[in-house]
Order: sequence, then structure tokens, then C-alpha cells
Amino acid sequence: MDAVLDVPLSKLLAAGKLFVGQKLRIWGAGLCGWLGPVSPLEVSRTVSLLLHMNGTYRAHWADRLGFCKVVGSPLAFRCIKSNAGLVPQTIVGVTRIYPVLYKERLSNGGSIVRSERMECRMVQVYDQR
Repeated sequence: MDAVLDVPLSKLLAAGKLFVGQKLRIWGAGLCGWLGPVSPLEVSRTVSLLLHMNGTYRAHWADRLGFCKVVGSPLAFRCIKSNAGLVPQTIVGVTRIYPVLYKERLSNGGSIVRSERMECRMVQVYDQR
């Protein structure tokens, strides 16, 4: 099956770091030009696999071909490329949770920002009217 590469993968191909016969681990690939379910062995030349940089990694030479049963390691933020497709997995640490704020737009074009407690009070005042 033919593959369509995004710009960063095309640069790797041109530089010789990506070549025919290399084993790749691929997540989040898409199909282009297919009309319905079809076997990969019976696919026409119009169908191609869409690959992107953030979901394509080199596999170990001894890895078996086929579907992976193990989830791959998460991508570090320094390895994520912009405009290079979806990121299959990463690790995020939450350092602070901010309170919910409510923004009300006024008829004169201005706005008022309220905390959750103040918004509950304003809803109660509104319901009493």
C-alpha cells in the first residue's frame, strides 16, 4: 500500500533517515481514497495510507510485524512537532487548578466577570425577580 507523508516525514525521507524496508511503529494513520472495507492485499492504487510525524516512530529491527499489543511510550513535549499530526500519548502534570469564572456580556458591550459564588447569588436574585 502506498503512503502519503506529511512535510516533516518527507524531509526525513529526502535526508535518507527514512527509507524503504525500515520497520516503523505507526499510530493514528488514516486512509485516503477508499470507498469501503477492503483487504490490504486487494487494495487499489488509489488508496493510500496517511502518515504524520507525531505518530510515526522507528521500530526495533527484531519487532514482529502486525498490530502492537503494547501501548508505546508517551512523547515528551520536546519531541512533539507542530503541524505534524495528532499526538498519540503524552504525560502532563497538573500544578494548579484555577477556579471557575463566569463572564456576562452586557447590552452596552461591556462584560462582568464573576466567581462561582457570586454567579450563584446573581442567579438567585434573577430567579426571585
